[in-house]
Amino acid sequence: MNKFIFKNIELSQWIKPHLTTYILTADDDELETLQDDYDRFENIKFLTWDKTPSSEELSKIQALIIEEPESGEYDISDLPDWINTLGNLKVLAFPYVCFSKLENTIKNSALTLETLYFFNPREWDVEKFEIPASLEMPNLSAFISRSETNGLFGIKANNFPNISYLECNISKYKNIKQLDEIKNFKKLIHASFHHGKSLNILENISSDLLESISLVGFSGQNFSISKLKEFKNLRYIALNGIKKAEVDCELFTHLPSLSYLDLVSCFNLKNVNELANIKSLEYLIVLDCKCPFDNATIDLLKNQNIPYIDIDFA
Repeated sequence: MNKFIFKNIELSQWIKPHLTTYILTADDDELETLQDDYDRFENIKFLTWDKTPSSEELSKIQALIIEEPESGEYDISDLPDWINTLGNLKVLAFPYVCFSKLENTIKNSALTLETLYFFNPREWDVEKFEIPASLEMPNLSAFISRSETNGLFGIKANNFPNISYLECNISKYKNIKQLDEIKNFKKLIHASFHHGKSLNILENISSDLLESISLVGFSGQNFSISKLKEFKNLRYIALNGIKKAEVDCELFTHLPSLSYLDLVSCFNLKNVNELANIKSLEYLIVLDCKCPFDNATIDLLKNQNIPYIDIDFA
């Protein structure tokens, strides 16, 4: 089992081996830098702002990642006009600040897009906007938002009925009712939420299909993970930065398919000896959790024949 399974789940949403992924960068100098970043992937092609692809090449573009220029000579909003001629995209990833420039591109591909990925610009930006209520994407399966300012960008389940992968920074939300729309995404298989503090986001997940969940930065006292044991199909769990709330390891024993458990900076672990009773476990990492194990529990866990176990720096 790959210990970077969660990263691979995310990457598989926007780097798809069966598609050629086009990386758009500002110029040849920045292209050279990016080539190293993408060197481990196959089926990658690079484009630059100053060179318009042939009509034949344009017709082949189905997966496009727009990299933000590092040089101050370029502004991300000044993207080349040929982008708006694209249709039939399946993957589109870009800094959210250039959404207005890409609105036509998104509309042209509304029926074909499978992955929409908003990432943060390098410079802090507080531009607020929502995805137009009229925009429908019936085939979108993955929605990823790293934006602290915009969160879910106002997406509605009625317009995006087939989302199975949802990843979002929810730090902008003050109460859980502001996230009620998540209840309407009934087909979630993979969910990842960041920086929710005390927001009990699990109460808003109603999918019986959920297989993996990642919760990062839920550092508030009133956060609770008790509902996790209701998701009987969970195979992968990653908890990071659950600093005040209690994490009772007994609840993981109620998940018959749990094979991957990653606990990082969870400072209030309870009943850690119960980890030995997760019979399906193939991967266990406990890191920076304020030493929750005594020697007897460490020996107990290491004798469970878990294929990958890392608890030495717990």
